[in-house]
Amino acid sequence: MVNIIKESLDVDIHHEPEFKDILTANGLEAAIAWAREEARERAEHWARMQMEEDSSDVSNQDLAIVGIHISPSGTGVHVIAYCHPSCKSIAENQARLARLLGTSHDEVCKDWARIFFLTPREDWTYLDFDAIFGYND
Repeated sequence: MVNIIKESLDVDIHHEPEFKDILTANGLEAAIAWAREEARERAEHWARMQMEEDSSDVSNQDLAIVGIHISPSGTGVHVIAYCHPSCKSIAENQARLARLLGTSHDEVCKDWARIFFLTPREDWTYLDFDAIFGYND
């Protein structure tokens, strides 16, 4: 993909209705445990989706994910991807990517630079160093 502009999708699982239902029914510990497991499962699933896209012979890069990170709380996921050329804004691209991934996202975060800080390598589920840091640009 030639486009070098990247955007990020912030998925706050602890804001989703399922979290609130578990919180009400089973308490905070159970809700946080569910959100952490859900974040890990989603991150791993999305990483597999991207790896399948990477290994495909099809030239259309729909996801174009370069990084997937579990938030420090463990109850959220950050996805870094190239902006799709068909999208006119970050918000439009975030909505498109969330739809492709089948997830909710934090619509307030319009600037990927303010979403998260650098974290240890073990917190990353998927990271394409060449694409995200421009080693091949």
